[in-house]
Amino acid sequence: MRGLRAVTICAVLGLGLRAGAALANDTSLNLHVDPPRLLDGEYLPVRLAAEHIIIHFGKKETRVRVEFTFENLTDYEEHFSAGFPDEDLLYRYLRNALDSGMTEDQLFERYNLDYGLMDGDVSGGITGFKAWTRVAGQPPSANQDLPYRIIRVDSLASTIPETDFPAGAWDAADGGSLLLCRAFDLTLEPHGKVIVGHSYTAGTGANVESQSLFQYQLVTGRNWAGTIGEALIDVYVDDDLKDEGLYFGSPDLPDYAPVTVPSQDELKPLEPGHWRAVWRNFEPEGQRGWIYLATTPRFALEGAANEQEPKG
Repeated sequence: MRGLRAVTICAVLGLGLRAGAALANDTSLNLHVDPPRLLDGEYLPVRLAAEHIIIHFGKKETRVRVEFTFENLTDYEEHFSAGFPDEDLLYRYLRNALDSGMTEDQLFERYNLDYGLMDGDVSGGITGFKAWTRVAGQPPSANQDLPYRIIRVDSLASTIPETDFPAGAWDAADGGSLLLCRAFDLTLEPHGKVIVGHSYTAGTGANVESQSLFQYQLVTGRNWAGTIGEALIDVYVDDDLKDEGLYFGSPDLPDYAPVTVPSQDELKPLEPGHWRAVWRNFEPEGQRGWIYLATTPRFALEGAANEQEPKG
């Protein structure tokens, strides 16, 4: 069983990070989607027993639906708060502060930001967000309207100052980095299981190689007890990307363009346009810390087309 482990993965992802897996300077990528993050307490004996991640990968937008099964490992009732981080909205909130006349130096001093603001906007705002909970074995309850909370994160856990967002300014607490969450509170019966689900639509990123790109973070699963029991990952490529398909790399130019993670050894085709991977009892870090979807780059598509041209 594992206690809380501090992970620095840019608590404000939208402020200082472009697509790290890509080499082009003008690459954009959606980075604003995470599993529920534990928000209070330094250790909680609740395990992320399973997650089913369904991603419909499209050229302009990507639809995501995920259900997480949490399991109480104790003989007593557990109460806890968790949240879905939404860095894109936080980024726009801070941009509004700049647009109202605040300088970047003043912004960094007031909010104690660890990363600089990048030029331009971040791709892929989240729309149509819905969330639900249910006891394992029962149908989903009604979708919930989750309130926003702006919090300070010294590690993956933090106390939660309630905030009405985005109405008005607020006084930042000392220490830590900013995080904006759609937050919820749960109670787990002894050894009980509860399922938390959410769905949304997000913009799909792109780069100069005409690749469509999307990333889903799993690393926030590290602050639940133990390993993640199982991740069932279903990826559907929408019709508007069927010609490009998923790109798993080229033996000729292995480092030239972003590639899909999980690798081709794990993400297996079940039928046209549908791939599946299953990860069991794993730490969400390294190659299993994210799902990264990338379509075939321009150079590979052009090469394939040239090979098919009839020779005179």
